[in-house]
Amino acid sequence: TLLEAAPAFVRAIMTPDDVAFPRLDCPAPTGNRYEYLRSNSTARINDDERPKYFFALDLHQCAGLLPRLMGSIVETMQFLGPKHCVLSIVEGRSNDGTYEILKSLRTELEGIGIRYYFNSSDLDPMAGDRIAGLAELRNQALEPLVQYPERYAANTTVLFINDVAICAVDILELVHQRLYQGAEMTCGMDWTYVGPDPTFYDVWVARGINGDSFFDIPEDGNWNSAWNLFWNDPETSARYNSHEPFQVFSCWNGAAVFTAK
Repeated sequence: TLLEAAPAFVRAIMTPDDVAFPRLDCPAPTGNRYEYLRSNSTARINDDERPKYFFALDLHQCAGLLPRLMGSIVETMQFLGPKHCVLSIVEGRSNDGTYEILKSLRTELEGIGIRYYFNSSDLDPMAGDRIAGLAELRNQALEPLVQYPERYAANTTVLFINDVAICAVDILELVHQRLYQGAEMTCGMDWTYVGPDPTFYDVWVARGINGDSFFDIPEDGNWNSAWNLFWNDPETSARYNSHEPFQVFSCWNGAAVFTAK
């Protein structure tokens, strides 16, 4: 039954204007802001024909999200140039069709020139040391790059994306900012709803440049101050409120773009 349902999801992933499933509305890239990132651009990063964008994901039980998540990733790879992109996904323990959809994607992805690594893992990070388990799963997704670095361009960028609703322009902006800022790593802002307003989610790992969490969490662990981001860092707060990039000590936040080196 899950295999029979998979083709409709694959069509939605490969067709941006497909309306078979509800998904976040996303704008298409406009203007020339990201043009220099494209493989056919005269101002491309270098002339190395080896892949230079490595997309990595660990996915579990998220079939309903795949039309938006994977659709945006495919759109991004087509913009950057499929032959310059590699996609590596590790799926784990799903029974909602996630495995079947991702497996069925292979023909479509390889048909447009994208190299696709797809594996499944029984590792359950919730069954033991969660952080060690997540680290192992992420290392599994990165294995094709780590094991064979000579197959990739020297300036390869890793795009590690969580199970989030993300747009192609979001992904391209993170790639652009990493290059423009000369950064080792750039992250987005990951949002959830614990009330009527969007709330920054990845507070466990994110640390401002001053070393503190993005919002104050008292000893009882409550999120009552989640609305007051960067409460003790005026410079970062000002840049955030002006929609400008700001420097941090650490982040991941749903999507992290970093140098393969």
